Amino acid sequence: MSDGTRPAERLAVRLTKGALVAVLAGGLTATAAAAKMTSTDPVAAGSGTSAVTAAQQTADPVAVKVAEARTAVVDVAADAVTVAHTAQSVGKATDVDDDDLSKLAKATDKLEDLVEEAKTIKAPTPVASSADEVDGTTPQTEPTPTDDGLATSPSAAPSAPAVDGPLTSAAETPDMPATESVDEGADAATIDGLDDIVVPEANGPEDATTAELRKAVATIVTLSTAVEDSAQEAAEAAEKKAAAAKAAAQRAAWKKSLLGYANGQIPASALCNLAFAPSAELRCDAAEDIEKLDTAYRKAFGTDLSVTDSYRSYAGQVACRIHKGYLCATPGTSNHGTGIALDLGGGIQTFGSVQHQWMVDHAAEYGWVHPSWAEPGSSKPEAWHWEYAG
Repeated sequence: MSDGTRPAERLAVRLTKGALVAVLAGGLTATAAAAKMTSTDPVAAGSGTSAVTAAQQTADPVAVKVAEARTAVVDVAADAVTVAHTAQSVGKATDVDDDDLSKLAKATDKLEDLVEEAKTIKAPTPVASSADEVDGTTPQTEPTPTDDGLATSPSAAPSAPAVDGPLTSAAETPDMPATESVDEGADAATIDGLDDIVVPEANGPEDATTAELRKAVATIVTLSTAVEDSAQEAAEAAEKKAAAAKAAAQRAAWKKSLLGYANGQIPASALCNLAFAPSAELRCDAAEDIEKLDTAYRKAFGTDLSVTDSYRSYAGQVACRIHKGYLCATPGTSNHGTGIALDLGGGIQTFGSVQHQWMVDHAAEYGWVHPSWAEPGSSKPEAWHWEYAG
């Protein structure tokens, strides 16, 4: 039964339908191919980026580790340079041996050169994939799937991220060395930051420059430590020398301090008491040395020196003369009146005793003597009387 359509028109319709079927069939074929590709390529299935492109964007892992090791050592080296300059300043201020400072200066120059050399080494670049090496080309683009599964026009692949830039750090080697103000004393001989220099261990691949940096930093630490030790020794020696000079000046002042006073007329404020005999008074330098003598005596006998008389005022000299007669000097002439004489007991007052002999053997080490006029056989033997001659 005819539908009233002319043969030419029916032919056109059939052709149109056939073309549509062909297009649809082609689309289904493309979709199936895309699905197959996705199912067999784990990289594409997971990220939409082919394994070839991923390989292109990944730098050589060995080169990355080498660069990381170099960067770590450069950071420490920069700190070591600062420490080295500080060590040189400390050494000069404390008169450390010039040879030691010269060695440190040369080592510092070498380390600075190595740091600058390390900064000029370029970071590792991405390596080509095995597929690129076969055909000698590097794919620049790849298909990007659409929502309907059909491939669209290729888009530019992202550039590979930089793994490492030029080797610089926050702790750059300073153009001008940081110098520390050096104060007097052993504390000023301490080099700040020296104990903090720790070179990272070489636990992976590294280049020759990094290895040289490690050695150079270790040398800086060794030489700086030697300078610090010498500086501290010099500072301590200087402190002791200064203390000795100060003590000598003080003792000289003490000796002169009583020159303006008449015998027996010295005020208590100008004299010094003894720690082991609080009521006793002496010229201060004599008191200082009898304290040392007492320490040695106590170590030998387990007890302090027994003091029976020390500074004697003029009135005291008069009273002594009245009660003891010739045993006491004429008032105004006794060494007790100048604050440099002691009368001792506890066995020392007896010639031939162990205590007296110990004093004969050791008192002079501390500036105290038994005067010749008081020796046995003299006109006035006094085993108990001792005078300061320091």
